[in-house]
Amino acid sequence: MYGLHHGDSIAVTGRVEEWASFSQRVTTRISGIHGPVVRSTGNPIPAAVAKATSVFGSSVANGNVNAEPYEGMLVKFTNPKVTNIYPYFSDQTWYEINDGSGAVWVHRDGRNSYTNIAADTATHPTWHVLKVGDKISTLTGIIHYSVNRYKLVPRTDADFGVITGIEGLQQAPVPMRYALEQNYPNPFNPSTIVEYRLPATGFVSLKVYNVLGQLVTTLVNGVQAAGNYSVRFEGQSLSTGIYFYRLQSGSFTQVRKMMLLK
Repeated sequence: MYGLHHGDSIAVTGRVEEWASFSQRVTTRISGIHGPVVRSTGNPIPAAVAKATSVFGSSVANGNVNAEPYEGMLVKFTNPKVTNIYPYFSDQTWYEINDGSGAVWVHRDGRNSYTNIAADTATHPTWHVLKVGDKISTLTGIIHYSVNRYKLVPRTDADFGVITGIEGLQQAPVPMRYALEQNYPNPFNPSTIVEYRLPATGFVSLKVYNVLGQLVTTLVNGVQAAGNYSVRFEGQSLSTGIYFYRLQSGSFTQVRKMMLLK
């Protein structure tokens, strides 16, 4: 693929496949490429396809007929707001946006200087810190699928439009008490969201058990800062039935029940 330039129209031969790595990233790709053959050069670059954030939202599964065709393509969202700067416990660099139709995650990758982590400015003082409530006139990027969610991956600073703060809308306050919320949806198939609140930094354990008290999976097991958190639980490989999820942090323990219905 070396020697190609923006605007080249090419033909390649290969195998279209769904590829998954050890980290659960799943993407459509062409492998065993032969070529490419350059058909023409100097063509205009196609514009990004305008879509609503809900097309790639939390309930949209891999292979969805409305979302899958845009995997690997350039997509643009108009007037989304930053609604969560820490939606996924395993990767603090992801953040969430919503244009009012439904939330989608942004995979902070590429070569842009926009971050959801204020501490990044200690080593990158010119970076822009995104906050909950910030409104982005347009946000463009490549649609990607990993860890059971479609995501937008901006490339450079040029993919970000004008960013304005929303007056009176501040970062969510630190919770006053521990809380484990009821999962949603419930019943669910195949995935559900578990939310919890931490009033203080500490070691957190969030585990799922079956009705026999056997451990099914560990969702969280480590130190977390005070704040509001959400975790996705996947039940594709499990049988229909009742499951229990338990949150422990310090002296706090709470258990709730959820139902997988296939």
